[in-house]
Amino acid sequence: MNSILFVRAGHKNELADEFLSLGIVAVGWKKLADLSSIKSEGELERLLIEAYPKEGVKKDGSVKKHYAEIIEFSITAKPGDHVVTVDSVNKRLIVGVIEGPYKYTSEKYLWSGGEPYRHTLPVSWKYAVARTKEEKHSFPETALVGKTTYWLSDDTVEAILKAPRLILENHVQVKKLRNPRYWWVNQNQTYKHEVEGGYLWSPKLKKNGHRSHSYDNMTKVSPGDIVFSFKGARIPAIGIIQSKAVGSDKPMEFGQSGENWDKDGWYVSVEYHELKKKIRPKDHIDLIIPTLPDKYSPLQKTGDGIQNTYLAEIPKEMAGALVNLIGPEADEIVQGLRYESLQNITDDEIENDIRISDTITNTEKEQMVKSRRGQGVFRTRLESIEDRCRITGITQKHHLRASHIKPWRDSNNKERLDGENGLLLSPHVDHLFDRGFISFKDDGTVLLAEKLDQSVLDRWSIELPMNVGSFSTGQKRYLDYHRGNIFNQ
Repeated sequence: MNSILFVRAGHKNELADEFLSLGIVAVGWKKLADLSSIKSEGELERLLIEAYPKEGVKKDGSVKKHYAEIIEFSITAKPGDHVVTVDSVNKRLIVGVIEGPYKYTSEKYLWSGGEPYRHTLPVSWKYAVARTKEEKHSFPETALVGKTTYWLSDDTVEAILKAPRLILENHVQVKKLRNPRYWWVNQNQTYKHEVEGGYLWSPKLKKNGHRSHSYDNMTKVSPGDIVFSFKGARIPAIGIIQSKAVGSDKPMEFGQSGENWDKDGWYVSVEYHELKKKIRPKDHIDLIIPTLPDKYSPLQKTGDGIQNTYLAEIPKEMAGALVNLIGPEADEIVQGLRYESLQNITDDEIENDIRISDTITNTEKEQMVKSRRGQGVFRTRLESIEDRCRITGITQKHHLRASHIKPWRDSNNKERLDGENGLLLSPHVDHLFDRGFISFKDDGTVLLAEKLDQSVLDRWSIELPMNVGSFSTGQKRYLDYHRGNIFNQ
């Protein structure tokens, strides 16, 4: 039988919507810092004693209770395990699958009971189960008071798995694309193979069997992160991370490169962009030194690389300095191409969830997937209310894209097929609208983002000011979302 980890959604179960939108479960434990390096109960016990010196790790009492919960959350729980939380507002349990390892975030994602919830597990939410007063008796363990996280009994697991499943219609999988982390990779021997192949690869352990912080970093990257390639004392490329790390043998194309490396390693998919301007950090070290990380820096203060370092995390300030030194092409990769890449990654993940869902019919799945590409029922319904591109006036439908006003990834299943959640747009106008460079007032006035270069409009012969006519009531509702969440972001 499947095991299910229960995680309370805040002190009063008030964080269910946030768990859904961020794709996580999270807990507080504000006195504890990053637990990702803790691999044994002994290490955790020592950490708890340091965090709670007055209480110690007692056999009875709150600290001992937290000790067991922390083990379950940060060590015992593994990718593939089921997880459940309570959504008190909608009177339901929400069921998902843990997608990756424990992660500590320094960003204050969530707050509950006056403390930040920084300890997290990534979750793909699947479905809900009703939990009204009548159903509560079937899941008594989910109503326990005073416990944050624990494994449910077999009886409760069986009751949840047998209960009728509800579609997460209000589930918005991504409200806002997260901020990236920045990385530096030393690729002198393997640059050609990794860039042409579109990946990063490192051993899991050193040749002597010991762990390496540099290799461990491979498990911390996430899609949308930015990596700066360092080869021959220069930065010849910038990459956008496309996947989390997976286990993989050493690539055969490495040949004699890294012949002393262990065969068992980590593989991460990367979309690389080679640069025309390949800066030499040593030439700008006075500007870079103030931004170097305090620990595990990839560069010496002379500007030379650190031996035996493969992948290192660098501060946002250092990444910003490097982008400024490289110039506009780096800014376009980090700001523009990263956004598009992460959008595609997110859409692919949602589409996969739809395809494997057992809560909607195959016909519905087909229409959901088609609507992502502006096809099927969505386009048919849109064409019943729109007959041209409102900016260019083109009416030939084979030249127009059916574009969602509220992005497909942010919409629930009903909104994805709603014709009023759409506009027919010429491809270049669709790009401007999708990326938030333009939007519309309810009365049809075109809005222009501050970040859009006027020369783009000039070359595309788009003359402003412009009014494109009024919108339906439904379109106005979706345009309100676009103006608040997409436009000028």
